[in-house]
Amino acid sequence: MSSFPLPHWSGWSRLNAAIRIEEYTIGNVHIVRIEAPGLDPADELDVAVADHEVTVEVRPRLRAPTPTRSELPHTAAKRRITLPDNAIDDTLTATYDDEGILELRVNLTQPAPIARRVPIVVRSALVH
Repeated sequence: MSSFPLPHWSGWSRLNAAIRIEEYTIGNVHIVRIEAPGLDPADELDVAVADHEVTVEVRPRLRAPTPTRSELPHTAAKRRITLPDNAIDDTLTATYDDEGILELRVNLTQPAPIARRVPIVVRSALVH
């Protein structure tokens, strides 16, 4: 067993460590980038979202005869990623690019302001 602590970001476990991600927010959009090179997104990737949690499944196919040596992952993996509380699940989109990055984007709601300044209207009791 490793003496190194596991990271505490969303969805991490030893079982899904094969799916590496990075997350960040720009303005009102939360972005998750997933490293998934060499896959056919139509047949080997699946993305589902429910209750602010995204599940990404990778099911790579062996494309050549059984290799005598392989350092490429050929096993299925699943990763759950918790979205921010203010994510709007219905807006989630997924895009796969030529570099093998699956990018998920989800819109975030604007937080309601805690307080706002209210203008005071002054009325005169005197009628001119």
